[in-house]
Amino acid sequence: MYKSGSTKLVRNLNKNHILNLVRLNPGVTARAISNETGLQISTVLYTLKALEDDGLINNLGFGNTTYQGGKPPVMWGIAGNYGVVIGIELSSREMRIVVTDFTGNLLMKEIRKLQFSTSHLVIAHQLVKTIESIVGNDSLKRKNILGIGLGVPGSVNNEKGIINYSYSFDFHGVRFKTLLEKQLKYDLQIDNDANAGAMGVKWLQKDFQNAHHLLYISINQKFSGAGVGFIINNEVYRGANGAAGEIQSLFSNSSLTRLFDKALKKEPGNKLIKKYIKNKGEYNLSELVEDAVAGRNGSVFILRELGKEISKSIIQLTNLFDPQAIIIGGDICEAGDIILSVIRERLKHGVISEIARDAPVQFSQYKQYSGAVGAAALIFDSIFNNV
Repeated sequence: MYKSGSTKLVRNLNKNHILNLVRLNPGVTARAISNETGLQISTVLYTLKALEDDGLINNLGFGNTTYQGGKPPVMWGIAGNYGVVIGIELSSREMRIVVTDFTGNLLMKEIRKLQFSTSHLVIAHQLVKTIESIVGNDSLKRKNILGIGLGVPGSVNNEKGIINYSYSFDFHGVRFKTLLEKQLKYDLQIDNDANAGAMGVKWLQKDFQNAHHLLYISINQKFSGAGVGFIINNEVYRGANGAAGEIQSLFSNSSLTRLFDKALKKEPGNKLIKKYIKNKGEYNLSELVEDAVAGRNGSVFILRELGKEISKSIIQLTNLFDPQAIIIGGDICEAGDIILSVIRERLKHGVISEIARDAPVQFSQYKQYSGAVGAAALIFDSIFNNV
């Protein structure tokens, strides 16, 4: 039961709690909130009015009367037009960008090229220019920008906004948040890309908003490694140094070579696989999926083998962590129809606990933008916990 009190701190906690209940339960009434929290109905009504005055929630009209009759209750919902949030997932060659309204609905999504550099100043400059162009868009420049979330590959100190280490950029101890804040006037939150992805599932995918323990795995175009995000007791688990969740390699270079050789034997005429064998390291997940959907057996074989490797990691993590649900995000979502059955079947036989092996496995509804949506969720987390 949620505890109330009389201090300013507890009043703020009451406000946060009620705002989150409205977020999670569109159309909720004051009486329902009172029953859930144990707060006096007068306190709930006062807080709802304060949140409405702040523009955070809307009066949705009247609901149905109870069997006892009387005045119908007012229903409440989050005010989608309160402002917009920008989420960006950064990789070594591109930026994946989303803009959402205050309810999390996507208003814009796009991918922009990034000129690779090991200089954090060069990367920051490109990022600032990109953000300025987005904010200057006619459809956005008159809106309230609530904040910018950034998901970055590597070990990140989320509280201080420091990139401790990023293999993708060879960054070491970069105070990236401070650097960006000198040039941008918006609230800025930075985290590891997989942690952000896990946050996006928790905050914005409605099926999982009441789940307390989630496992999130992200696999993108090059598909040799994966990032993992953990939600434990409703909180992102980052480890002692912000380095939790890195899986360096699903496939070594030698195992990839063997995989492509096997695939070519199954379909000797597959031009895409021949290209991959010739140009080592130039692998593209979208190309593979497109080839597989077109019925090319060699590409189907590669994707299903990839599904088996993903399963190995999921099995180990599920045995250790026992999540309520497993969500897979990133470019691998494009292959969902081909590999999901492989993953589910492997989990049935590989997970030790009979209960844990029943944890649902799904691909993120945001697919290739799941990391960017997760970055936007960093701002939602900041706002809803600091009203």
